[in-house]
Amino acid sequence: MAENAGKPNNSEEAANEAYRLMCERDEKAIELLEKLYAKLLKKIAGTVLRSKEDVEEVVNDALHDLWRGDPPEKPEELKAHAAAVCRRRAIDRLRTLERKKRRADFTDTAEELEEIFTDGFEDSAVDSMVIKDVLNSFVRSLDERDRTVFMKRFFLSQTPAKIALSMGISRDLVYVRISRMREKLKKELERNL
Repeated sequence: MAENAGKPNNSEEAANEAYRLMCERDEKAIELLEKLYAKLLKKIAGTVLRSKEDVEEVVNDALHDLWRGDPPEKPEELKAHAAAVCRRRAIDRLRTLERKKRRADFTDTAEELEEIFTDGFEDSAVDSMVIKDVLNSFVRSLDERDRTVFMKRFFLSQTPAKIALSMGISRDLVYVRISRMREKLKKELERNL
């Protein structure tokens, strides 16, 4: 019984203690907040994020945000405040992951085109105006469906899956069309440079 002296014995007392520690900027508040709300925060972050590692990181960041930030006015609002901080952190993390994915998709498409423009042309001084003219001529020569696929893939950096969905065709057909167009464009460049 003596070992429980000074320790909160229910969640309301624990929330009051956590609030007091937060106001004092005592790092023990982080441990107490984790005991009180980690399960809830993991559930909240898990509804936004897929990766267990991302969820854990968001929960840890949210706990530290709670400790560093201004505590809510009343201790009974601490749970709702913790939930809101965690949800905001999870959404921010999701946005960061989506930005990285879009950048990776853009890099992938840029690399696809770079392969065409550099393959076999390393030693020649390639005039950018000639490339521009060949590329414009090539795009104009495509039928409407291929032109749409080409523009969506190489200028809008859309994934083949997204292109297939938007055009109502199979993803495999998109891959085949992209492959054929890359080969055709490469031949056009070889012929004109």
